[in-house]
Amino acid sequence: MTANIKKTQHLAKVFGANVARRRQLLKMSQAELSEKLDITPDVVSRVENGYISPRFGRIEQIAAALGCTVSELFREQNAEVSVMASSLAEMLYPLPSSKREELVSLIAQLIRILHEKD
Repeated sequence: MTANIKKTQHLAKVFGANVARRRQLLKMSQAELSEKLDITPDVVSRVENGYISPRFGRIEQIAAALGCTVSELFREQNAEVSVMASSLAEMLYPLPSSKREELVSLIAQLIRILHEKD
């Protein structure tokens, strides 16, 4: 197997895992995502498991349906940070949108302050 094929397979796995993670954070089923994308739930499952690599246009549609950027779907996740992010998302989910935005802004400010102290 060539290095390019291995890299493509790795990217497909990273992409799929991020699609699944983001969908779950949004409390969205595979069927709901498939409806938004006008594809079958089986295709969503195969994407999430890294068995198929969608074309760029479909990747953009998936990102839009999940309310994130394309680059976020290709970002490798640190397991510890991912667990913490999931916990934060669970805490944010029940809040009204304006409160979520306010809290995210406060967290961003705190992170900047912590970086300045390093």
